[in-house]
Amino acid sequence: MANKALARNKFDFKSRVLNTNDNLIVKIFRSIIILFGFLLSFFYSFFKLDNFYFFRRIFFLFYYFAKSFIDRKNCSIINKKIKKNDVFLDIGSAYGFYPYFLNKLNLNININAVEPDQVCLKYLRDLKIFKNKNNKIFEICAFSSKKKVNSIFQIKIVEKIVFTKIMFMIIQLWLNLIRLTIYLKKKKLIL
Repeated sequence: MANKALARNKFDFKSRVLNTNDNLIVKIFRSIIILFGFLLSFFYSFFKLDNFYFFRRIFFLFYYFAKSFIDRKNCSIINKKIKKNDVFLDIGSAYGFYPYFLNKLNLNININAVEPDQVCLKYLRDLKIFKNKNNKIFEICAFSSKKKVNSIFQIKIVEKIVFTKIMFMIIQLWLNLIRLTIYLKKKKLIL
């Protein structure tokens, strides 16, 4: 994101809970769900349970029901707006809540999920909806990282590695954007 002040930190519990106009009881219930989700996510990451299909399904079950409560307003808006044979582009798909939710509506929607995170991609690939050739997952991302270095020699090596990685990522990003553009043109979503 261009402006980090506008970005919502996934560990910023207060902003995640208060990012709603619900009453106090719903906010309290919402905070319990989000806290449990953070703890479960940490537990899964620590023990690397994301590598096992069975544990991913258990996590997704909790995630789906928690997210359907937390994002019930968005779900109702999507339910009203989306029509049969529409195309849905989910940018930042995470674990695949919206593709799964839309699939349950049985409207024959083409779903395109954009997600760079490798852990989340495992969850997306587990969803049966992406076995359908009309639904696609695009691995596209842009990010930056800062590394602490101690010497001029390390700086030179890090600069070369970072430059090579950045060039590779830029080429990969452009190829993915070209593929996405071609796909969207075929679906007649853009001119």
